[in-house]
Amino acid sequence: MQPIPRAIYPQKPYLFNMEMTREIEPEFFTIGGGSSYGMIPELFLNWHLVGIIIGGVVFGWIIGIFQFLYNANKRNPFFVLIYSRVALTPWGWICGGLINSSANELLILSIMFYLILYKYLRKRNA
Repeated sequence: MQPIPRAIYPQKPYLFNMEMTREIEPEFFTIGGGSSYGMIPELFLNWHLVGIIIGGVVFGWIIGIFQFLYNANKRNPFFVLIYSRVALTPWGWICGGLINSSANELLILSIMFYLILYKYLRKRNA
């Protein structure tokens, strides 16, 4: 729903950070501003304390996977290149939230770029 412009679909719900800006900083919201509230308030608003606990466990699990993959592949320069971009995504979630985070968009673009680069390098070396 987010790619649909608000001019076409004015009833489109706002993302979490925009809803929070509208509630906490209405004067900033009216001029089109928005603030980032991050993952923890988003988890709390949606699922209260249970959301923070489960979200923390899942977040820790994701960071653990990143660390395991890094330890297993740190001598592979291509992996380190990918890791350096992808590993920043959880930090984007912490700062910008889960649903509306530009970290998700950048992660998708990064993965697409690295897959294309990988295919190109494999073809070139074959």
